[in-house]
Amino acid sequence: MHDNDFSGEVPSSIQNLTNLFHLDLSINDFTGDMPDFFDKMTRLNYLFLSENDYFTPGPIPTTLGALSNLEELSLKGTLREGPIPEFLGTNLTNLILLDLDNNNLNDTIPENLGDLTNLQFLLLNRNPDLSGQVPASFSQLSALRLVYLDNTNLEGSMETLCALPTLTETSGDEDGEEIVSADCGGSFPQMTDCPCCDFCCDKDNNIATCHDDFGTPNLKPNWEYGFDRYDFDFGDGETYFEARKYVGRLP
Repeated sequence: MHDNDFSGEVPSSIQNLTNLFHLDLSINDFTGDMPDFFDKMTRLNYLFLSENDYFTPGPIPTTLGALSNLEELSLKGTLREGPIPEFLGTNLTNLILLDLDNNNLNDTIPENLGDLTNLQFLLLNRNPDLSGQVPASFSQLSALRLVYLDNTNLEGSMETLCALPTLTETSGDEDGEEIVSADCGGSFPQMTDCPCCDFCCDKDNNIATCHDDFGTPNLKPNWEYGFDRYDFDFGDGETYFEARKYVGRLP
């Protein structure tokens, strides 16, 4: 149901689809509270609610903590408020993609997000009240291939992330196998020590090298090869292909 003109509240009867493993309601006009009944759908591997900016503002629903099989979760642009909940790092340890881009999340990044050792794609950008520093626990995120931290109130060093083998570059992205963005631009950057950064935003001067102009993620799935995620497209020509077992391959 991705990218339609659906409106009204998400019907609670969807929770009866207990065998469903992929649900994509993104880029629609749903209203009301963000659904809190997905905990009944414990087989979900993929849940996309992104770009529904008529949801009632509120926190990330705690019931999502029951979805321990989730590999991809996108709440981009859904008016989420409050701190990033710790249950994401405690319960959703199978996550490969966590997209919280373009919300109103605040406070610091929970240390236990560093326990998401399968995580490859992390988008916390465009949360202007997200503060503090990159947690030291992020040194455990050895699978990371993309991290967006720009347009936040984060400060301090990016050294922990840039030291990861998957992100290490001497002068930005040279091999096309990773993307990193942070507020590391301008004369007085908020984030420092970021040789791995591809996009250095300068919030004071709104410089055009910020990823908002060139790296907007596209979560539209590609089903050509079967009922499983085949690639990840984050815009600007960056596509990540997954060599994974296909479920329900089409003839």
